[in-house]
Amino acid sequence: MSVNHHIEMNLEHYFSLHEPEYAFLITGSWGGGKTYFIDSVIESTERKNEKMKIVKISLFGLKRSSEINDLIFQSFHPILGSKGMRMAGNIFKSAIKLGLKVDLDSDGKPDGQVEFKSENIFSEIIERLKNNKENSFVLILDDLERTDISITEILGYINYIVEISKQKVVLIANESNISEKEKYSLFKEKVVGKTFEVKHDFDEFINATVQKHPSCDLSGNVEIIKDIYEKSKLKNLRKIKRSIENFEYLISHIDEYKSNDEFYKNLIRCYFSLSMEIATGNINEEAIRNKFPFNRVNADEKLFENSGLTSKEIYENYFKGYPQLYSGDAWCDYLYKGDIEKITSLTKELVYFNKDKDNVKDDPLWLKLWYYNKLELDEFNKLLHEMEDDFKSLKEYELPIYLHIVSLMIFFIKNGLSSLSIQDVKNTVNQYAVKFKTSPHWKQSYIGKKGRTNGSGYGYICDEDGDDDFDFCRELIRSENEKSYLAEEAEHTKNKIIEATSHLFNEFNDTTFKSSYEEYKYEPIFKHINPTEFTHVILNKCNNEISTFNQHLFARYTESMNLNNRPICFYFRSELSFWISLEEELAKNITDSDTLKRHLIQLLINNNIKRIINILEPHQS
Repeated sequence: MSVNHHIEMNLEHYFSLHEPEYAFLITGSWGGGKTYFIDSVIESTERKNEKMKIVKISLFGLKRSSEINDLIFQSFHPILGSKGMRMAGNIFKSAIKLGLKVDLDSDGKPDGQVEFKSENIFSEIIERLKNNKENSFVLILDDLERTDISITEILGYINYIVEISKQKVVLIANESNISEKEKYSLFKEKVVGKTFEVKHDFDEFINATVQKHPSCDLSGNVEIIKDIYEKSKLKNLRKIKRSIENFEYLISHIDEYKSNDEFYKNLIRCYFSLSMEIATGNINEEAIRNKFPFNRVNADEKLFENSGLTSKEIYENYFKGYPQLYSGDAWCDYLYKGDIEKITSLTKELVYFNKDKDNVKDDPLWLKLWYYNKLELDEFNKLLHEMEDDFKSLKEYELPIYLHIVSLMIFFIKNGLSSLSIQDVKNTVNQYAVKFKTSPHWKQSYIGKKGRTNGSGYGYICDEDGDDDFDFCRELIRSENEKSYLAEEAEHTKNKIIEATSHLFNEFNDTTFKSSYEEYKYEPIFKHINPTEFTHVILNKCNNEISTFNQHLFARYTESMNLNNRPICFYFRSELSFWISLEEELAKNITDSDTLKRHLIQLLINNNIKRIINILEPHQS
């Protein structure tokens, strides 16, 4: 039985009365379930009594009581009460004169002409309803505390409906936020006959809400949401409903992956944990982007000063022993900005969907052991020995996966589950680094600085509380990986620059020089160009292109710009030999050009090349 069943029974009795001459009040905190409760009652009542007319109106934002009349009329006659029809009032009046009859009480019979004025609408409807005893009418006014109608006017309006028009009125309000308490108290004493406070009924609410969002497939995971709800102490059902609606949007973009049960349960747990704790104010965007909810080590407690929980409590409540799936940035982009792009791109890379192609149906070895607490001893020992053999034989893995294996080995050793020693692990990691530091995995991907996220969606198991031995192994791997990666990047950049400059100065013009100048504005690109070949390029260019080149060079080499507290020209010092050779080559070959081109090239030499040489020479070591 619902915790609010007694309110339902009292409302049912109130609806059955002929002229109760009092209003029925439902109160409760914001987001506490009042609207959900009354909507359920309306649905149930109209199902039982099709003749009953229930009109529910939110007073939020209304400025005059006449606006309530308009909304009541629209409820009875959606077309006649529409904004377009009201704007076409003269046409409407003309239509009535031509014989249009209006059914005011929805009994299927025309009731005569209607004068289309807001102040007359409600009284005319009420008169028809009074004369039609079979059709009961209930007016429900929601958000009483949030209306812009003056307290005197709205209370007078309600009093008129209840005492003069003798209609049933249900008021919904958060009484603690109603202004002008004294006036309200006098009104309530006179007009309100019964007051009930709606209680939280989360079980009923969550089951009904989940049924309204079948595409989320949450019905089998309600217990996960209930567990998070109880830990979060979030009592605002409206915010929980909004979380489910936002989850539905998220799922619509990764629907193809939800068939993986383990992934989906972890997604639900992580999403609703973050969503509900954001709603309570216990965590904020900065904390999530810095990954603090997912790792209690080294959290900045200043980010939790206004929280009811510490970072450790949040971590242990929701994330200890569970994967976070995505980076803090990816979660924040969606939860705070509605940007789904990072989540959709990262999902397909998660370990659930990126397994060994030769063993697609099976989880990788390290992941089975990550969930060691679900294994029986025989299976655990079998998997552990297999992982130890692979580890000692220096089997190569992608670096984030290798670190998972190192983390598991250290964890099992320190918990007495492996016969290896920590020194064995450190020695093996060192051998592994020596053997594979020039492999494609090391050159083409960079694991970066210390952090729990690694692309698999799982944190390193022995890193949950911080581990010095794992930090040692990770830093050894990271530092060698950084050297290999940066060396590869430098070679790649060098080749890219050589290719770009080769193209640029064989086919240079105003547009290409500008774009390349911006891309390589701090790179000594000219050192990669052959001065003799470039001399012939310049001599074969039209005069306009030579002038443009001259202008860009002047802007590039300036003594007034600094970078990292050094003159910008310091970074171009390796180009000096190019400019010296270019000056000599141009001087030797200029005689074969026409007089105007000779003049322009001489300007290039005198105004720029000599100036560049003078600027670069002092920066030679």
